[in-house]
Amino acid sequence: MSKITVLIPVYNAPKAVDFLLKSLRDNTNRSFVDQIVIGNDNSDAMTTALIDDLTEGDELFHHIKREKNLGFLGNVNDLFKRATGDVVVLLNSDTILPAGWAERVLAAFESDPTIGLACPLTTNATNLVLKPAPGQHWIDVDRAISTIPPVYPNCSPVVGFFLCIRRAFFNDAELLDPIYGNGYWEDTDLHFRSLKRGYRNIVIDNLFVFHSNHSPSFSIDNDLKQINDTNQKTFYRRWRKQYLQMVKTQADLSLSNRHAIPRTVQHRYIFTRKLEVLFVLPAVHANSGGISVVMNFVDELNQRGIPAAVYTFGKCDLMYAHTHLQNVPFMDKQDLINQIASVKYVFATSYNSHDHAQALASHYGSKLACFVQGPEAAFANGVHAVAMLKRYNSYDVNVAVSEYLAQYVEAMGAQAIKIPLGPSKLAFYASERAKRSPKALAACIREADLKGTGRLCANLAMAQKAGFEIHLFGETEGWDIMDKAKCHGNLTSAQLAKLFSQVSYYLDTSHMEGLGLLPLEAAFSGCIPIVAQEMGLTGIIEDGKNAIVLPHEFPGILFYKSLLEGRDGIRTSAPGLRDKVSLEAAVSSFIDQLSLVQSSEMPVHLLPAQDHHNPSIVDERDYYRAKLQQVYRSKSWWLTKPVRFSGRLARRILKAER
Repeated sequence: MSKITVLIPVYNAPKAVDFLLKSLRDNTNRSFVDQIVIGNDNSDAMTTALIDDLTEGDELFHHIKREKNLGFLGNVNDLFKRATGDVVVLLNSDTILPAGWAERVLAAFESDPTIGLACPLTTNATNLVLKPAPGQHWIDVDRAISTIPPVYPNCSPVVGFFLCIRRAFFNDAELLDPIYGNGYWEDTDLHFRSLKRGYRNIVIDNLFVFHSNHSPSFSIDNDLKQINDTNQKTFYRRWRKQYLQMVKTQADLSLSNRHAIPRTVQHRYIFTRKLEVLFVLPAVHANSGGISVVMNFVDELNQRGIPAAVYTFGKCDLMYAHTHLQNVPFMDKQDLINQIASVKYVFATSYNSHDHAQALASHYGSKLACFVQGPEAAFANGVHAVAMLKRYNSYDVNVAVSEYLAQYVEAMGAQAIKIPLGPSKLAFYASERAKRSPKALAACIREADLKGTGRLCANLAMAQKAGFEIHLFGETEGWDIMDKAKCHGNLTSAQLAKLFSQVSYYLDTSHMEGLGLLPLEAAFSGCIPIVAQEMGLTGIIEDGKNAIVLPHEFPGILFYKSLLEGRDGIRTSAPGLRDKVSLEAAVSSFIDQLSLVQSSEMPVHLLPAQDHHNPSIVDERDYYRAKLQQVYRSKSWWLTKPVRFSGRLARRILKAER
């Protein structure tokens, strides 16, 4: 029986590595895999310790700790030489695998001895993307397509996030050409090398994996385009004609889903599921700390086997949802009611989400709860203060994300349970290799009164005058402080962690914070947080020990000059806040206090959604596939193109004459 060797090149990004290794540990049929080799390319201590912890005592995993960084391609090529399986699966560290993945990979290669390379479908990889429908977790998509017999259409081209390789076909040279340096286009080069040797490169079209596509290897500066452009020129010198021909063929076929996966898989057919928790959000987009907290919370719950989902009644940035989240929010109540059989807790997350949460809780007979991230009674100039007081007392459960908010809810006469929310320990941490500038200060600038933007800009002007280099993220224009500052725009969590590892201070002058996640993210990363007041950080930070509280609203240029002397004691203590609060600790506390339970997956029954027609999903899929394969295999496709074009032109002329 054929065996698989899994190769994972790793450089930092412990949060992504944590998700991947846990999915491999839990979802791998070990009778099909001979070894899982992790090439740790001289990562920092956090990543190395995490890998050791997850693989200790498991003979299937082999952790190679490199003393010198070989770079991505060097790491991969060395790992490939160590492979022993008939099929090699090369994984990016930002992928997550479903149950039964190994069986489906081997079945694909056993279907045709000429297959050289293969890739599954995914959430993020140009031509292999199948986007989850609203309300779907990526695993739901895999469960759907895994029930349909595969065809294994040709891939155009393969992508390296989950690259399956028949090892015997590529043992005579380096797997990936080192000429591509740090990566980009090396997998496409391998695709055409494989075709030149006469092998088939295919899509494993009954397998779907999660791919976040957030490289940990590059800085916050926009160097990706330069790397891509340089490697594209190298690639074009070799394969320009063949590549453009492939692209033109795809365009002429006009395939919205290039491998003929009809949308019926997502939109006409659904699962019936049971949820422990449903959060109701007013919107879903990237630039809100409160929204990001909920979405990350849901991902963490699902990763632990607690079924959770999000419903949003406002605007949803689907690009953000599809590229950053494992769980796409529901955007239609009817879809939610069709797909969800029961819910244990429905959580309102803001004043304007209450009515929607209440209606859903009534429909399901669920407990109505509130996820308290801010003192909402004081928001909007206190317009809804009385309503919020009544609501806190009407909820079955109030979950406060800080001691400050728990006291606020209790001051309203209601009860609250507290969870120790903070940043993820694995996303924000102090790297011993951080190259930190002692004169760099970062700040998040937003056009919102509660963020204290006016006071912030005044303080930034003082810091700049004192000699600090200012780094800004968030809004990108509108303040004169930006003229001499470095403006990074909106940052992802990975980019923000990079920034906090490069600057010495983070300044936050918010008037009202229910928690203060950004100062905590800075502290976790070894960057000293400077805050205007403790508020949501009460009981967490200590002035002069692990943070700095401004002595005055406008402390003056001399105060900021004094910070240039360094605060090594505070910087050393700040990361210790991770022992008090974290996303991981908050999720554990949330599960325990609400007595949430893991649920086994309900049987896969593909049922037609209400108000949709009911074609046979298998028949329709096979019809599309048959048509696509007929086109792919037609030797006359290009030869008859002039005839077909002339025929269309003649018909238009005749129609016009009539």
